[in-house]
This record gives sequence, structure tokens and C-alpha cells, in this order.
Amino acid sequence: PEWMAAARSFLETGSSAKEWLDIIEKWATCDCLLGHPPATDHKHWMTTVKHPEKICLWIQRGRKYTDVLPLGSTLMFGRSWRQWWVTVQPAWRAKTENQWPLKRDDVDGEQWKDIAKGGANGLFMVLLPLVWW
Repeated sequence: PEWMAAARSFLETGSSAKEWLDIIEKWATCDCLLGHPPATDHKHWMTTVKHPEKICLWIQRGRKYTDVLPLGSTLMFGRSWRQWWVTVQPAWRAKTENQWPLKRDDVDGEQWKDIAKGGANGLFMVLLPLVWW
């Protein structure tokens, strides 16, 4: 989809590190496997519970990649992002809001449906603020 090409280009400005480029590639693959859901598909919206306020402001201002809002304290922004990221995890992966790092073991039979969100309001919304940060 057209939005994804622009989003990918923006994400690539975040870092040239191999690890970051691998994350972008995995995001693109995941979105493809999820069928590139339209932005109007509410099932693919990441929760806004505890998400950084700057994301909401960026959306309200028209989702312009050139319109990067001042983050304020990068430490506080990072904490806010991390708290949101932990909040969206499946219950088996993060037992408490303060758990860090998250469980990484591959647990048989556990589901990722709460985080398997594609489209412009899905996992992209998790990666976007990392570029700002």
C-alpha cells in the first residue's frame, strides 16, 4: 500500500544499524502476513491506553512525517513509550506494568493476537516514536 512505502522510508531515517533495518523488514513482513489491513479496521488499532501523548498529537496534526513534535525530556518519553509497550503485550509476556525486560521465551500455545496489528494504526505506531526518540 502507498502509506506503507512512505512509512517505511520514514522508519529508515531512524538508524542505519542492521538491527533497526531488520526490525523494519520484520514489520513489513508482518503487515503483509496480516493482509495490509486498512486504517479503518479497528481490530488492527493498537491500544491508546498509556500511549505517549505525542503520538496522539502527531495523528491530530495530520500524520506528517516532517512534523516531528518536540519530545521534551527524552528520559520521560522513553519511559512513557516503554510503559505503553508493556501494556500492549499479551498477559503471559508481561505479568506487571513494571516488568522489564519482557519474557522472550517461546511459550507453546500462547497467542500474540493482542499485538498482531497491521496497517497504519497497528505495529507501525509502536515503531514511529522510536524514530523520534
